[in-house]
Amino acid sequence: YSGNLYAVNPKIDGQKFCNKPVISCVSKALEPLDLVVIVVPAKFVESVIDDCVINKSKNVIVISAGFKEVGNEKLEKSILKKCEKNNIKLLGPNCLGVIFPLVGLNASFSDGYPKKGNIAFVSQSGAFCTAVLDWAAEKNIGFSHFISLGNKAGISEIDLLESLAQDEQVKIF
Repeated sequence: YSGNLYAVNPKIDGQKFCNKPVISCVSKALEPLDLVVIVVPAKFVESVIDDCVINKSKNVIVISAGFKEVGNEKLEKSILKKCEKNNIKLLGPNCLGVIFPLVGLNASFSDGYPKKGNIAFVSQSGAFCTAVLDWAAEKNIGFSHFISLGNKAGISEIDLLESLAQDEQVKIF
């Protein structure tokens, strides 16, 4: 990836992580961020979304759990409302994340990385995603897109299927 990457952690603000600057919060980034991957306890996600609004971030993936799936629907609706109001696309919460092997992007917490291919895989279940990644590695199967939806608060499988159907790099989905 040739763009700017930031690690965000208030405890090590100003230091470097993997030769990238660490900032205390998303709103301190020097430009609007294309993608913010949120992995903090659920009770802190809304404040990170607030920072994304200040930053004018475009897309967020909320990997964190602790929302509708455990009865905390109010918090999930609140973050969705803030994202929608500010034109931020939301994937998740409670998802594995995304892997786009064709462009070298792994915005997930998967420990596996699939080979490049022309199959787009979409699933609500993170557990199913990890099982498919393991199976695909054994069978030497590659992917163009690998997407976990989680709770589907924002982006749904319909949104993704409509987009993937137009992608010339996808032959199977």
